[in-house]
Amino acid sequence: MISTQLRGVEGGVDSIMGLSTTTLAEQLRDVVAARRASEERYPLVYPRLGPVLGRPAVARGRWAVVGDVFNTSKPASRVFARVSTEAASCAAVSPYVKDGLTSISDVRSAVDAVDLCVSPRIGAREVDVLADRGVRFVFAQPGADGEAVLAACRRRGVVVQRGCVLVDEWPPRS
Repeated sequence: MISTQLRGVEGGVDSIMGLSTTTLAEQLRDVVAARRASEERYPLVYPRLGPVLGRPAVARGRWAVVGDVFNTSKPASRVFARVSTEAASCAAVSPYVKDGLTSISDVRSAVDAVDLCVSPRIGAREVDVLADRGVRFVFAQPGADGEAVLAACRRRGVVVQRGCVLVDEWPPRS
């Protein structure tokens, strides 16, 4: 219900937003448990590489790249090629084509992380879609890392890393 917005409850109030303190305490316990489970599944092993690439289970996991990935003159095409060589799998999502995967909602397989190579307007919309799917990690390329995307990630509890996967260091292969 409110678990994506709730970070803590302080004070001695009897209710917040019409919810009893018992309900709020249950919601908070669920949020804390989910965060702990995520940290155990995706531990931050290399902090210097950032909050996404620093987690080998995410960096080497299942990705999707959202951008003009089929246009070889666009950076998204090179980003897709790089992520495809580093990750276990990578789905190509292009909001600029009529057929195929045009949104994260069209990807049928599981996704651990999404690389955004689109305008912040499209990126913010995709953040909402990926968060609804349970994806918790976003890598935002330069130009795609606008305030709308960052705000959507904060609002939805999605971990975001700003940078360029073409130049940023990836974790060592195990």
